[in-house]
Amino acid sequence: MMLLIVDGSGNIEERDGSINLQRVSEEVYGEKLLDWPLSNSFPDVLPSATVSAVGDVKAYTLTASDLKTVVLEFKREYFFGMIKCKKFSEKEVEKATQNYNADRIIRRQQTITSRGVSTIVYKGVLADKTEVEVKRYIVNCSYDDYAYLVKLVAVASRTNHKNLVRLLGCCLEGQTIALVSEYIPNACTLFQRIHGEEGKPPSPLSLELRMKIASETAGALAYLRSLTTTPILPSFVSTTSILLDDNCTAKLCSFGLRFVPNDSRYSLSSIRQGCFDPESKTLIKKLDVYGIGVVLAELLTGPNAISSSGHRDLTKLASLFLFLVEEGRLNDILDGKIKEDFEATKNVAHLAARCLRGKEEEMPSMKEVVAELEGILRNLRAEQGGEASFS
Repeated sequence: MMLLIVDGSGNIEERDGSINLQRVSEEVYGEKLLDWPLSNSFPDVLPSATVSAVGDVKAYTLTASDLKTVVLEFKREYFFGMIKCKKFSEKEVEKATQNYNADRIIRRQQTITSRGVSTIVYKGVLADKTEVEVKRYIVNCSYDDYAYLVKLVAVASRTNHKNLVRLLGCCLEGQTIALVSEYIPNACTLFQRIHGEEGKPPSPLSLELRMKIASETAGALAYLRSLTTTPILPSFVSTTSILLDDNCTAKLCSFGLRFVPNDSRYSLSSIRQGCFDPESKTLIKKLDVYGIGVVLAELLTGPNAISSSGHRDLTKLASLFLFLVEEGRLNDILDGKIKEDFEATKNVAHLAARCLRGKEEEMPSMKEVVAELEGILRNLRAEQGGEASFS
């Protein structure tokens, strides 16, 4: 519960795990209770503390169950109040994008909800001439999905990491949801850099630079998990959701959030490939770890990740990659541009394979992924005697 002492004072003594109380990872009390609904789920058991009055005390309490009831009944209104960024009007956003002019479209993306919501990203210019990205959510779904997206905005408004695209503000009027973020000039997605785009061939990337990008992305995902008392589980990440600036610094430009890992509303057809354990048919709890595994596989295989028909099938890529690594046949799918440093490549491949196993107990934590990638990158830089090259 949250104890609000309005008159008098008290001493608070927290209990530890040795006193007939099973400690859980979520330590939720006091002011933390307000942020608690921004996490994945409501735990049934909370740590407790002993509060003893010092003299006469007048106090009110707000219990976790009370807050849960309020949030579930007034989801949208609650999360509106938790948003910590500038709120733009619908007219301001329309003016910035010239009424969502098609000529200003930068890219299209998919956001995962129970039914799936598409987004279109526009280049915009604010009244003070600041260039921005405006991500407009095309919402044609249930009220529950709308509340989910508002919750996503509330979480995104609290992020601050060098490898996440910085959120500047949002528009939440009626059924309009739009995020206003920093604009990165000359940015391209990691997918475009690996596979090229219409009329442009792929740009070569050294193994060292590939590992820098992977390490930065994993660091951003680890940061997202640390945001609240209950870790945020980012939705599936891919090379299309990683932006690269002029210095090839990775910027995760979108992340969905999964708050109820086994929510029955989800179906296999509504979730992007690679999000389900094929045996249990449930969402993978370490979905961000699985996602970084797919990104690593795509970084190592390069254009080989595209089928002859030009369509990606990330599930097949992950399965084939895992099979070949375990069979010791990595060379069969490895990008020829990085074959010269086979020992380092093999270490990355084995890390990717562990991320792709799909069973939580066999997968590394995101912190372990970050540590291993940083170690591999340090060794590569030591061999080259400097920073990552851009080719």
